[in-house]
Amino acid sequence: MSKPKKWTEVYPYGTKEGDDEAKFFRALARHPKFDYRSTGAIIKATGLSRQRVEEIVDKYVNKV
Repeated sequence: MSKPKKWTEVYPYGTKEGDDEAKFFRALARHPKFDYRSTGAIIKATGLSRQRVEEIVDKYVNKV
């Protein structure tokens, strides 16, 4: 059984989309409890729109 790819191997580097995704995952990684992070908190931490945050979530949740 092979390991799934890490997010750093999946998102597109050096593009606007990749920069948004990097902000998203950094906001998740900085959460002190790692239990739950609301989309509102991610939006506030990253400055991304709600729609963009939900697109990123859908992109990676569907790959799991």
